[in-house]
Amino acid sequence: MSDFLQLARAYEDDILSGVIPACSETKGAIERARRDHARADDAWLYRFDDARAERACRFISKLRHVKSSIATKAGERIILLPWQVWMVTELYGWVRKDSGNRRWKKAWLQLGKGNGKSTLAGCIALYDAFVMGEGGAEVLCAASQREQAHIVLNSAREMLQRDKELVKNVGLEIQTHVIHQRTTQSKM
Repeated sequence: MSDFLQLARAYEDDILSGVIPACSETKGAIERARRDHARADDAWLYRFDDARAERACRFISKLRHVKSSIATKAGERIILLPWQVWMVTELYGWVRKDSGNRRWKKAWLQLGKGNGKSTLAGCIALYDAFVMGEGGAEVLCAASQREQAHIVLNSAREMLQRDKELVKNVGLEIQTHVIHQRTTQSKM
């Protein structure tokens, strides 16, 4: 088991044992995940792909922060916190047995201001749009106000501007309101 997957399982243990205080929704999500991981039913539609879960975490960990905060400095590599690792591994590790398609296409993340939601959303958006390998992928940034939608897009753009090698390797064009990958016709 990888370090990311071990960290995700340790986070589950800490939530369920009460070491980390959590609301009933978080505990319920972790209990559901534990039940799903324990299933050995061949008739079940899904399986957990450790490599896919690990790959998403590795990609995000190679990106760099664009803003300084109490805990981070602009330009430093992103270090995923245990709750972020758990969320990313659950989101990307589960696949359908028959098609290999992801089980989860939507996720709900609710945190207080200043907890890195926009940074994580930007990382996930980049991964979905340009690394998953889906031709014609479209990732949209939406919010009740245009300025708020731009926060995630601008965060993703700035991460890419800090990593010219990634931009070149993945073949991205960064513009004011869109990031485009010509080879797959994917965009954000």
